[in-house]
Amino acid sequence: MLQSLGIKVKTRLGPETGDVIGYSLAAPGDTNAAGEPVWYGGSKLAPDLSINRLRERLPDRKVADHPRYVADPADPWRHTTTAIHTARTVLDSGDDAAAQGHLAAFGDALYNIASATTGPHRAELRAAAMAFNRARRSATRADHQAATALHKAAKELAYASNEPGGLAIALLFATVHLARAAAKWHEQRGHAQQAAAAEEAFRHLQAGYQQAATPVLAGLTRRAPRAATARRYEQDVRAALPDHADRIFTDPTWAALTTTLPPAPQPAIGCRGILAGRASSSMGSRSSMRSMGSPRCGCARQDGG
Repeated sequence: MLQSLGIKVKTRLGPETGDVIGYSLAAPGDTNAAGEPVWYGGSKLAPDLSINRLRERLPDRKVADHPRYVADPADPWRHTTTAIHTARTVLDSGDDAAAQGHLAAFGDALYNIASATTGPHRAELRAAAMAFNRARRSATRADHQAATALHKAAKELAYASNEPGGLAIALLFATVHLARAAAKWHEQRGHAQQAAAAEEAFRHLQAGYQQAATPVLAGLTRRAPRAATARRYEQDVRAALPDHADRIFTDPTWAALTTTLPPAPQPAIGCRGILAGRASSSMGSRSSMRSMGSPRCGCARQDGG
């Protein structure tokens, strides 16, 4: 892959075993006065690019040569979303080594998400992955084993056979929140460059999410329930989120949200709990509101109108 970008690679072999004990890279066009390539050792480029640090990660990051069979094509998207939610929790756990490991894995996952994605928002996801490269590294030594689930999910996503609309939107929404959390995590530890890189990735992911969500939300809006059903939902929302209800009803995505809620009065009580439980994380912005309007809500509308 590096050579396809014009980057030269030179390895250093151990005199006794013949194993690779180091490597150097040279950028295209970067030469000295004699016209020879200027070589940089991996550890000089970044602490976690030394051969020993890379070996800590490679056993769990090796992608199979052939895609393995997945019973449900949606599983890679679900698994990656779950792993990213877990990473968000780890950032708040106080275990910096595990958090750094998850940020490194998230950087890999972003590239696979972009590769598995189709549509105009793919460019934003690629830009986010490139921006996050700087945020995935810091002086904090990473516990890569702690992020095994995210590594594994990212591998599965590399061979995902399709892009299920609602699940893809849910995954993008999760990446937006993790990128913002990563920026805050680095900022709290004085990692100014990494915080800025994570914030840049956040902006690209947010733009990509909005581009991807628009057609999905439009499709949901076209399936909005009858007026009587919508009024019942309004009552449920006011009971669950009285402080946010007016803002929810005036948001353009409210009609899309109604298509994801259950039609019967008794199950609707369950959605009160869903709405209330997600209030703290989902009422902060319009994009958060859109996430609640995605098919990931888990409540399938059966209304015939």
